[in-house]
Amino acid sequence: MSKSRNIETFVSGVKDLPTLPSVVLKVNQALMDSSATIDSVSSIVERDPALTAKVLRLANSSYYGFSSSVDTLSRAVTVLGFNTIRSLATTVSVFKIFKREPSGSFDMHGLWLHSLGCAIASKVLVHAMGTALREKAFVCGLIHDIGKVVIAQNLPDETAEVLRRLEDDGSPDMAEVEEEVIGFAHTGVGALIAERWHFPRELSEAIRLHHRSGDDPDEAHPVLTYAVYAGNQIAKERGLGRSQNRKVREVQAWVRERLGVSVEDLPGLLERTEYDFNTVVNSWDLA
Repeated sequence: MSKSRNIETFVSGVKDLPTLPSVVLKVNQALMDSSATIDSVSSIVERDPALTAKVLRLANSSYYGFSSSVDTLSRAVTVLGFNTIRSLATTVSVFKIFKREPSGSFDMHGLWLHSLGCAIASKVLVHAMGTALREKAFVCGLIHDIGKVVIAQNLPDETAEVLRRLEDDGSPDMAEVEEEVIGFAHTGVGALIAERWHFPRELSEAIRLHHRSGDDPDEAHPVLTYAVYAGNQIAKERGLGRSQNRKVREVQAWVRERLGVSVEDLPGLLERTEYDFNTVVNSWDLA
């Protein structure tokens, strides 16, 4: 493939570009409207019985720990909130994308676990900051590497070359190697996909910048971007899944500086991330 090919041209030309069910897209659009209600959101999700059943199963998992059963979608929306329901519906749908047949030596299952780890780490970090971005951070972490999936499935030869260079050169940055081999990186592809899925702009921007330390002067949503950047590194550092990129940046001092997390709190947050990751993997049956 020519390095001069435009990233938009590539994404537009992918015949089997990952899509979310129309129900999830409609939920995303509905939640952009401040007048959304429990009944309106529930009625959208209930149009897909299979998705509804899976969302309820996750809502009743040990991760949330409710003492009584959450047996209806409207109750799930009531006790979990709009954003958590969107996260669960997105998680179920994205899992199907990662279940596609892997390309060559590309470890799709390992990437799914890494994405789940990044999602949980990002959520734990923003929760510690006391912001209202927990579910956005989770969803963004979950799909931050979706561009890798698309590139691996549509450019297998180039992907093999990227993986070879990563293996031979030790620990270079994967996005940089992709730029050299392909002409663009999975970060940009992922951002374009998030836009097509009608996710808020701050999510697509965080995906685009998740291999950067957040120094971009044009960045308008620093907290989400910083959290996903750090969550990505933490997931790699703690061995949560396999991202195909072995380069790990030391982020603990950076997290303290950029996200305001204290030295005393950080070890507990890392432990919480691992605990939540193991709980989700064992109770959600999505691994």
